[in-house]
Amino acid sequence: DARYLQQKVAEFSIKGLVVGLPVHMSGDEGEKAREARAYAGWAAAATKLPVAFCDERYTTAMADEHLRAAQLSPKQRRARRDMLAAQILLQNFLDGSRDGSAPGKIGD
Repeated sequence: DARYLQQKVAEFSIKGLVVGLPVHMSGDEGEKAREARAYAGWAAAATKLPVAFCDERYTTAMADEHLRAAQLSPKQRRARRDMLAAQILLQNFLDGSRDGSAPGKIGD
């Protein structure tokens, strides 16, 4: 896994990683958030890149909403949901980085 990630970093000249942080609606972190933080630590060590976290609340719901609006079948929506949710998460991170509100910006 580390070798594959390192290859992708080199192939796409990646400068940093963004990891979704699954927090509870209250903002508290649970087991899944701890797992995400552990994964981010592994990825940072494997790639020697900085890692930033981005709140992933509502990204799946937003993806579902967009996919329903596109009038895709349930099977088509399921096939695309995670990829679109990841794109929404990254866009949220980039939007926050521009206005300075993104916590843990890459390079801090």
